[in-house]
Amino acid sequence: PRVVLLTPDHGILDVSIREIMQKMNLQAVLWYIKKIIQSYKIMLVRHGFMLVGSPLGGKTSALKVLAGVLEQLEAKGLMDEHRVEYVFIRPKAITMGQLYGGFDPVSHEWNDGVLVNMCQKHATSLTKGRKWCIFDVPVALCLMSGEIIQMNLEQAFPATVLLYPINMIVLSHDIADLSLEQLPTSGNKTKGKTDQPVTDE
Repeated sequence: PRVVLLTPDHGILDVSIREIMQKMNLQAVLWYIKKIIQSYKIMLVRHGFMLVGSPLGGKTSALKVLAGVLEQLEAKGLMDEHRVEYVFIRPKAITMGQLYGGFDPVSHEWNDGVLVNMCQKHATSLTKGRKWCIFDVPVALCLMSGEIIQMNLEQAFPATVLLYPINMIVLSHDIADLSLEQLPTSGNKTKGKTDQPVTDE
């Protein structure tokens, strides 16, 4: 009871996050910055983690911001960090054979899939940077019959969530958690001069 928990100092990381978010025309909201810092801290102790949340909740942008932050820290020689080589894979856009590889029915030769090629490239890379393989896809149960059943954490057994060797960061349970001012502001900064301004109406 007498133990006093010290608040960790993320000053350098916080400043870099805000700078990268400004370059990407994103709004530096406090809760979002905290989620990016959480992602960085988990990345230091885990080989993989999950970002879960609603559509437009900022999951993909959070990883891109973190990648930009690590590259900036390397350029400035801070925190002994290195840039990131990352690839986004959307499994729903390709077949299982194209993803994992398979035998050609005509030539009977094995063809490596996208995932295998990417892992081979990262494994043979001599750079010090981190390598990310990012699966940008909803949680789904793929059956041998080809049927895909959409799932979420409501269908997960508690032991599955607790014992599964991967950490999870929840960005937003509901799109309503986002301020109505943030999306239009970022949208207007990324649109061209001839486009109509984005409003919250």
